[in-house]
Amino acid sequence: MKEIESILAKVATPPTNSEPRDTRVFELNTASVSELAPTVQSLYREQSRGRSVSVFGQASILSDITGNRLIVSGSTNEVSIVEEIISKLDQTTAKTGNARVFKLKNAQADQVATILTASLVDFRPGGTRVPRVSVGSDLQNNMLIVSGPPKDIQSAAVIVEQLDGVPAKEPRQMQLVALKSGVASDVATRVKALYQDQVKGIQGGGIADAVILGDDTSGRLIVTANEQHMKLIESIVSKLQEAGDATGRQVRVLVLKRNSAPSIRQMLTQLFSKQINQ
Repeated sequence: MKEIESILAKVATPPTNSEPRDTRVFELNTASVSELAPTVQSLYREQSRGRSVSVFGQASILSDITGNRLIVSGSTNEVSIVEEIISKLDQTTAKTGNARVFKLKNAQADQVATILTASLVDFRPGGTRVPRVSVGSDLQNNMLIVSGPPKDIQSAAVIVEQLDGVPAKEPRQMQLVALKSGVASDVATRVKALYQDQVKGIQGGGIADAVILGDDTSGRLIVTANEQHMKLIESIVSKLQEAGDATGRQVRVLVLKRNSAPSIRQMLTQLFSKQINQ
């Protein structure tokens, strides 16, 4: 009874404003109110920034942990907005179990959503693609809502952090590269090191700001880069795979200062051919 009285005291607002107010109780079907409430409040605050809402009209969101429900009070329009947020999150949680909100600073929400949806998938017999996460985007506030098992949400968080950490100065491309051999995370580390070395040796090559991630679950690389750097990375991956990345071979890039690459390559080929034939 004391808990109910406390909630009523909070949602009760003196009639000092003529704007109609409403109070609704939302029973959660699948989500936990303790986990959902912070997300609902965060999303509502972000949406409110782009609108003019009076102090009396703002929605108040309270948690009833015992009854696993949310109590929302505010103007009719604001309560309806919160209701839509709750509905989407509760349905998403029913399908996948957990949800997390990402507020992006540099990357575009729709582009990151496309990358996550395309990269975090499982392959069933017959080549059927099954998404490991559900991704929703709020373009107005440049936010993502990612839902799925905790392990896959963590994978999504790593990708989002990498993609959002680099300000994009020019259009970027995204590719998923299926690996024939090697552990994806290990291959990604080697490709990134080779890529950074090669960019240093290219006059006017710019900053080596490509994002190269390995997804061990699907055995693929997730690569985002500008057009010039994407071609360079594709070449590096191709050569590594042709050499047999899992055979223990090592690859190193040497930037030549005086001699030309073709002449050095020819000399090395002849030298090692003689050694093999001996």
